[in-house]
Amino acid sequence: MVFQPAYSHLSAAELQARLEKGDQPTLVDVRTPGEYFQYHLANIQLIPIDEFASRCQSELKADDEIVLICEHGVRSERAAQYLASLGYENVATMDGGMAAYQGEVIHGE
Repeated sequence: MVFQPAYSHLSAAELQARLEKGDQPTLVDVRTPGEYFQYHLANIQLIPIDEFASRCQSELKADDEIVLICEHGVRSERAAQYLASLGYENVATMDGGMAAYQGEVIHGE
């Protein structure tokens, strides 16, 4: 039997509702800087997937609620699997990624 570390999934609508309600999970964008610059959520931290393994443990607290986001949900799923394998217990990935998010976004920065 293969052990699969646990993490959860949020729909874009679920995350949007939580953010509008005032919830403040640690949001992490794992896209490239160029993708991030095009548009991203407010108060989100950029850790590109190609730097994720080398940066996540020093930049993300294991006891925080962490929501990982990419463009369509593939890279964030890989990042969620990685964090869960390190023992992070409150990790989620946003299904559908930024392409599915209908809320307010920031362009630039």
